[in-house]
Amino acid sequence: MTRWRGPRGDLLLLSLGHSVTDTYSNFLPGLIVFLTERLALTNTLVGLLATVVSVSGSMSQLLFGHAADRVRRHYFLVLGPVCAAIFMSLLGTAHSVPMLVLFLVLGGAGIASFHPQAAVAAGTGPASRRGFALAFFVTAGSAGYSVGPLVSTWTAERFGADRTWIAAFPGLLVALLLYLTVYRRLSAVPKGSATAAEEAAPALSSTPPPPPARLPRAILSLWAIVALRSAVSTGLVHFMPLFLQGRGATPVYGSLAVSLFLFAGAAGGMIGGALSDRWGRRRVLVISLAASTPLLFGLTLVPATAFLAVLVVAGLVLSASAAVNVAMAQEIAPERQGIASAIVQGFAFGTGGLLAVAAGALADRTSIGLVYQVLALLPLLTVPVALTLPETARRKG
Repeated sequence: MTRWRGPRGDLLLLSLGHSVTDTYSNFLPGLIVFLTERLALTNTLVGLLATVVSVSGSMSQLLFGHAADRVRRHYFLVLGPVCAAIFMSLLGTAHSVPMLVLFLVLGGAGIASFHPQAAVAAGTGPASRRGFALAFFVTAGSAGYSVGPLVSTWTAERFGADRTWIAAFPGLLVALLLYLTVYRRLSAVPKGSATAAEEAAPALSSTPPPPPARLPRAILSLWAIVALRSAVSTGLVHFMPLFLQGRGATPVYGSLAVSLFLFAGAAGGMIGGALSDRWGRRRVLVISLAASTPLLFGLTLVPATAFLAVLVVAGLVLSASAAVNVAMAQEIAPERQGIASAIVQGFAFGTGGLLAVAAGALADRTSIGLVYQVLALLPLLTVPVALTLPETARRKG
């Protein structure tokens, strides 16, 4: 296990845990066609289920972020993936809406518990490299999130929807690996001594924060931007299988489209995080938001032959600021990095997910295509807010 010791080894292992945990967090879209047929789900109910995922798996990260700052209980790094693997893999076995909601809530709690503390640990190190480190961590999660629908759809079609619990085993193995490495190393640190995150605190706070009077406004602005961007992503992802089914596509094709969109987003997050170390966080954020609207709007206008190509570019551009948001939050609030990360990584994502119910209700009254066009406008509307944010880091050269 010696090769896995130290900050770099921890980053790799935490990123692996992030990838696997987020794979389970996106199982629902890949099973939505099967569940809609079994439970007669409406678009409004699909939106409500997406909201349940957001509230349990994202918004509750705020509570766990507070715990990460105050208590630093490292067992969440193990229990989080375990709960996510078990309960999200049971979604296909649900034969009633209440049972489905219960699995989503319990699995979401596991997902939420893992993220804040893992994000803080991943962000330790020199400030000049934080954008890249967090981009690696966020990209790993995004990559896992992107393949979630494919994994759940493949499992349901290969073994049957009632046996999707089989998909839990990889997550349990990764949780065991985290327990034997990162968890044991952190638990071995004597009480009262500095952890890796605490030792890196001077480097993390090397960039002076904005004046105290601007701090609440900056965090609130960043939260609003991420929330609306997340509303776009959540709406696209959860309704895409049904949107494409209406155009004659199969469930596998719908899951493939979702995964391509999210995988492109993972690549975009890695690129955007690295560029933000050189260009500055705010510049990358503004470019990402402004360029997303025409690409997303085009999804409803392009012919079927060009749909996947436009979808990939849209996913890459929309998520280019994903790691940038986390880096900015930690730099704006260097002494409260756990809760700052939770606000933009979990709470904001969950807030955006709340709009999924409204999107579903609008889709029932009109069409999913019209909902996509409305969602496409949201990134552009946040550009003026992004321009008011402080430039928290800029790398020369």
